[in-house]
Amino acid sequence: MPQPAGLELSMLRDLLAASERGEISPETLNRFLSPQEAALTADFTPVVGDVKALAYDLPQNLQKGDYGWAAVDALSALPVVGMLGDAAKAARKAKRAADTADVSKFIDDLYTEFPEFPYRENAFFIPLEQKPSGEVTDFAEFVILPDDSMNPRTIYVDWVSAAPQRTGNGTKAMKELIKRAEAANLNIRLQPYDKGRTSKAALNKFYKKLGFEKGSGDSLIYKSGK
Repeated sequence: MPQPAGLELSMLRDLLAASERGEISPETLNRFLSPQEAALTADFTPVVGDVKALAYDLPQNLQKGDYGWAAVDALSALPVVGMLGDAAKAARKAKRAADTADVSKFIDDLYTEFPEFPYRENAFFIPLEQKPSGEVTDFAEFVILPDDSMNPRTIYVDWVSAAPQRTGNGTKAMKELIKRAEAANLNIRLQPYDKGRTSKAALNKFYKKLGFEKGSGDSLIYKSGK
């Protein structure tokens, strides 16, 4: 049976769904796919539901909080594979888009779940201890951004501070962030602040105890899944 040059998007989705349910084998699926389609569908990770991602109109969708379509269904971009270069390059672009969408959703979920910190721009705080009345006595304050380095699937901790200090709250706060990043399979990058009351050497030692390792320049990185 000759291999089609390419399938309609709706048919491709139906075939992929049938393959994921085990109703057809990967070999049978590949008989229906063009080489470009096979390369694009080989290694995608779902972002939301069954949506598989490619960077296409990404900023607008991220701004709307539409993370599944922020990465866009990669199959819908198959007609422009030729413009993107070869299929391998397109697949890499799709993977990067999926990573970007995952990072943005992770950060947005944090800022949605936790209260805004009123005394620092773009900060939220995680309550660590509360009185029975609900008054927060211990907390950690964070500013978290997408990482602007070349590290994929990485969040950047621009600011973190715990109060009261020297009571273990900093450790509690970072362990909570690490637990969430591990669950999302995301890395954490930060640069120890060298102008506070704690020395940079002491901060490096603190973070390395939590599993961070040397990154580029003065930064440290925690790699999920290690």
